[in-house]
Amino acid sequence: MGQTDVLPRVKEALGTLALDVQWERSNQAFITVPAERIVDACRVMMAQPGVRFVVCTGIDTRDALAVLYHFFLDPERH
Repeated sequence: MGQTDVLPRVKEALGTLALDVQWERSNQAFITVPAERIVDACRVMMAQPGVRFVVCTGIDTRDALAVLYHFFLDPERH
């Protein structure tokens, strides 16, 4: 199973938590979830085989603070 095969599985697992899912590059996707449900979404992500949390970053957009949770898919473990 390749990285592109994982996104549909993750999107299905997130269900209605995933407000938007977009591929940015062949190995990078952005999934938007409601702020109040981030803990639930992170639990779903961590339950996926081969997925691990890496780091959390923030970006000041002047209108809001965007918080990015970075996950890594270990190609050997999914």
